[in-house]
Formats: sequence, structure tokens, C-alpha cells
Amino acid sequence: MSRSVTLVGEGDRKMLKAAIKHANGQDQIRHRVIAPDVVQKWTKTLEELKNDVKEILREEKEEKEVSHEDLKLYIEV
Repeated sequence: MSRSVTLVGEGDRKMLKAAIKHANGQDQIRHRVIAPDVVQKWTKTLEELKNDVKEILREEKEEKEVSHEDLKLYIEV
């Protein structure tokens, strides 16, 4: 069984309604409303993690570049 989650804001409500209308009987579409305070809490948490994620991505990019250079040196030998 696979699942997907789609977060839809008020601006996309028509698109969500159309998706629900065209879903076949096997699809189990559930509608949940997330309280604004919960959204704010997670928005704050994600914002706090933003710099950490950027740093990790930078480090991974550097590691990939070093590995690529090592591979090039190995192939040249």
C-alpha cells in the first residue's frame, strides 16, 4: 500500500475539490484541516532548521567534489 500527502492552501481549494471528484472508488481520499497554531509551530521549527540544512547540503557538495577529484586522480594513474 502506498500513501501520499498533499498540503493544500486556500488558493488551491478548487484543484483539491476536482481531484476528489475525479478519484476512483479505490482511492481513499481523506480531508484534514490543520489548526493554524500547529502550522505556525512547524513553520517555526522548519525555519530554525533552514541554516542547518544549508550547511549539510554545502558539506555534501564539498564531499562529492572531493570524491570526484579523487576518482579523477585514480583514473589518471
